[in-house]
Parts: sequence; structure tokens; C-alpha cells
Amino acid sequence: MEFINCSTKKLRDGSFDITTELFLNTNVFQEGDLWIGHSQSLDFTAQGFSEEEAIENFREAVLFFVEDLVIRGTLADVLSELGWEPRVRKARKSSAQRNRMRPIRITIPRVKSPSIASASGNYAYA
Repeated sequence: MEFINCSTKKLRDGSFDITTELFLNTNVFQEGDLWIGHSQSLDFTAQGFSEEEAIENFREAVLFFVEDLVIRGTLADVLSELGWEPRVRKARKSSAQRNRMRPIRITIPRVKSPSIASASGNYAYA
């Protein structure tokens, strides 16, 4: 199951401390001289000259992408447009889907932001 957990904590100075964790199934494959990491659920792709580099580039790019959405307060809107839903129950993937995909866990370091519209939430992609 793919998920994104995002939580916010209001700090004494009125700003917010944001913690985000992602678990994405990512298809990693070689195309010519390049390795490609692709997440269908985020419609997101990164590449590298080795499998490890493609995975690391994917992690870094997703980190910046989601971090920016959280800071802008548009995480829920963008995830909704991509087919994500607020998480209420666990979804199961077939064994064929599990075997073709590589789970990648990304933890975004805490971000301090002066304002957050609606960053908190748990989302799942089925």
C-alpha cells in the first residue's frame, strides 16, 4: 500500500513544524544507458546512470516536491487530483503488483513554516 502521512505541530512562535513520511511503490528499470525510477501514483519520474543513483535522485526529487506542497498548503489538493484519498482503511496490492514494484520509503525532515493551510493528513493511493 502506498501512503503519505503528514502532521503539523504549532510552535510557540506561531509557526508550524511539519513532519512528512511517504511509502511509494516505484518501478525502477533500465532504458539505454539510464536507470529510471517512476511512481505511477505521483506521476513522478527521476533518472540516474546507475540503479542506486536513479533511486537516490527519485527520493530527493520527491522530497522537494512534497515539501513544497506542504509549505504552500496544497498537498491535499494535488494528491486529490492524482487520485489519492484520505486514508481510512488499508488497501491491498496483488502479488503481481508487489513483485514488479520496489517500495521506497522517504522521510522528509522537519520543515518550519510560518503558515500552513491544511498540511496535516494521511493519504492512500489505491
